[in-house]
Amino acid sequence: MSKTWHEGQVDKAGQPYWTHPARVAQNLRSWPGFDELSDDDKERALCTAYLHDVLEDCDVSRVELLDNGFGMGIMHPVYLLTKDESFTTIENYCSQIRGNKIARAVKLADLSDNCNLQRQALLREQGYVIDEEKYPKVKALLKPSEAEEVWFYHLINFPAYSE
Repeated sequence: MSKTWHEGQVDKAGQPYWTHPARVAQNLRSWPGFDELSDDDKERALCTAYLHDVLEDCDVSRVELLDNGFGMGIMHPVYLLTKDESFTTIENYCSQIRGNKIARAVKLADLSDNCNLQRQALLREQGYVIDEEKYPKVKALLKPSEAEEVWFYHLINFPAYSE
C-alpha cells in the first residue's frame, strides 16, 4: 500500500519516494533490538516503517488507514511519527516517540536513511543544502544506546545507497 500511496512522488534527490520507506524497513531489520521483538511487534514495526510518511506526505487519512486494516498497534506509532497540526517542538516530538519502542526504532531507521552519506552526496550534487544540525539533534533526543550508535554509524557509512 505504501508504494501505491507514494506513487508519482519523488524525493529530494529525484528518486521514487516509495524507495525511502522500503530502505527504512530494511534498516529496521538490522536494528539491534529487532530480534528481541515478538513476531507481532516485528510485523507492526515493519508496517510502521512502510507507513511512517503516508499521513504526512500523501492524500491519505487516518480513517483510510484504519479502513485498510491497519490496527492501533500500527496506527499509534504512525501517529507519533507524523508531524501534523499537533506538532509543537522537536523536543516534544522526540519525547513522545521515545515512549513507544516501535516508533523510536522506526525513527532511528528513518534517520539512518536520511543521514546516509551516499544519499547526502546525491542531494548536494543537486544543490540541496543539508541541515547539518537537524538530524544529529533528533538522534540525540532519541537517546540511542551504544549498540544503536554502532548500528547507525554502519548504516550511514557503509551500505550502498540504492537509487
